[in-house]
Amino acid sequence: MAPHANIHATNSMTGLTVFLFAQTEDEDNESDATTYPIDQDDPVVDHVRRSGKTITVTGFLYGQSAGKKLWSKATASETGVSNSGLPKKSTQQQYRDLLKWQFAGTELVYKSDYTDTADMKMQHIYYKHLFMTGLTKTLGHPYSDMVQISMTFQFAYKAKVKSSTNSKGKKGAKGHYVGAKKIKVKKGMTYASVAKKQGVSVKQLEKWNGSAKKA
Repeated sequence: MAPHANIHATNSMTGLTVFLFAQTEDEDNESDATTYPIDQDDPVVDHVRRSGKTITVTGFLYGQSAGKKLWSKATASETGVSNSGLPKKSTQQQYRDLLKWQFAGTELVYKSDYTDTADMKMQHIYYKHLFMTGLTKTLGHPYSDMVQISMTFQFAYKAKVKSSTNSKGKKGAKGHYVGAKKIKVKKGMTYASVAKKQGVSVKQLEKWNGSAKKA
């Protein structure tokens, strides 16, 4: 039995899942080695840096009718597949979901059960922090309610960008402070209250907006 796999967004709140009848799953690890030539021997290396991990998966998207046929002879306890683990969308709808994830740069999770042909035991494969870099659909296959696809994922951690307050600003339209944020001035607001909330000095606010008592 081929692996029963599924793909979903890392922080998905919609429950959107794409199911896959996986045929092959490959992992490729790459590193960059900094080499230096020497006069009369092989080059030497003083630094090796990991440059990436690529996951390649080939298989079939399948609809409900095909999914029921694939696992109809095995129990849910043997395969981990139940009615809730079968797709609720057509193969074309699932393919469009994959395209959306690829174009949006969505961080994905890939999970499957791998079959060990020696003793027919299922081994769990679980990849996190994946970004889809390639998606291929093969047309003209002889299977009904199934679409053959190939996917390439890049393993990477999403960069965390910390917000910072911009200390520089300029004088904007009357009644507005321009700097870290644009603030609509209301009656009763003072330079002291705005400065405290925005983390800037009263002197800086006066420089940007004038020296009036109130902003």
